[in-house]
Formats: sequence, C-alpha cells, structure tokens
Amino acid sequence: MLTKYNNKINLATLYCGALTILFMIEYIGFTPAKGALLNRTNIVDTIFWKKNLKLNWMNFKATPVKRSSLAASSSLSIRIYFINNVDSLKVLTRAAFVPNSSWTKYKNDSILLSHEQGHFDIVEIYARILMSKLQEQHLDKIKLNAQTENNKQRIYTLKIKVSNDCVNNQIAYDKETNHGTSLTQQQKWNINIENRLKKLESFCK
Repeated sequence: MLTKYNNKINLATLYCGALTILFMIEYIGFTPAKGALLNRTNIVDTIFWKKNLKLNWMNFKATPVKRSSLAASSSLSIRIYFINNVDSLKVLTRAAFVPNSSWTKYKNDSILLSHEQGHFDIVEIYARILMSKLQEQHLDKIKLNAQTENNKQRIYTLKIKVSNDCVNNQIAYDKETNHGTSLTQQQKWNINIENRLKKLESFCK
C-alpha cells in the first residue's frame, strides 16, 4: 500500500527477496513551460530505463547490508511526473533505478546481474501499463482548471492499483526463479518479460 508524503509524493518501500521497490509519485512544474525534465538536480542519482541501456555492477553504489541474507538489492521506482505546459499538465511515467540505494555482495556474478535487470524491466512494464491506463481515461494530459486536483487524485488511484500489481509480479518473479538461481525458470521469465515489453512498446515515453 502507498502512503502519502507531503501531499505530493506517495511512497511505498517493499522488500521482495533481492529487491527493494520504491514507488514514487511526484509533481514537477516549470515556469516557463517546457523545461528539461531529466536535467533536474533532484533526479541526478537516477538511471531511467532505456531499451539499449543495461545495468552493470558499477551502478550498485550503496554499501551492502552485511546482516542481510540477500545477495543484492535494487532500489527501483515507478515515477509519475507532471510537467507544467502553461494551461495543462503533461503526465509522464518512468521506471527508475537509484544507484546510491542499490547494492550487491557479488560484483562478478553475471547471472545475479541479469536477474536484477529483470526486476528493472518489470518496473518498466508496469510504468507502461500505467501510461496505457492514463491514456484510456484521457489522463495523460490534464487541464489546469477546477478539475485539476480531482484528475490528479484519479491518477494517484490508478498508480496505487498498478503499483500493487507490480509488487505481486516482482514477488512471483523472485519466487519462481528462486532469486535467479533457477536458470530454467529465469530463462522463461526473460522471454516473458521481453514479450511484454514489446507488446507495450507504444506506451514507452
């Protein structure tokens, strides 16, 4: 479940096997409009999902938690950005990886790294699913008027539902692959993830 924080950011941190998922909704406005969103200083420590950009162990910068039984921990987020376009808000959904909150105990384990990439890919899948639902309900761009706050609340409600679905999928991923140690199951999941990403490609921003 997501909890509200400062009325602008909804956060939920869940520990699912080798995964830490941080779900975030945040408002970013620009005056004047059309600023360079990805150059904002508050998201410098962030790697946004890209088709041809894969994680490497150098991206896992946090100190490993020695008492943890986990081999690695990825800090991932589904983020919603509201971009101020003078008389409206454009809505973007992004899958993000946070290096300074992610760690590993085994920097030479390529199988484990591939498994962590799968977690990141699953978050991207649900970021696209959320965008598809926003478009279905004409919430990917909302007018700045008396209904703005109501529409933002509708977006938050959708975000909670999609986030919960993402968590359940991540738990199933870790369980069925035994955190990536079952190579046969990991390969099945890799194929499934790739197919789902292709199916939702039109919702990639």
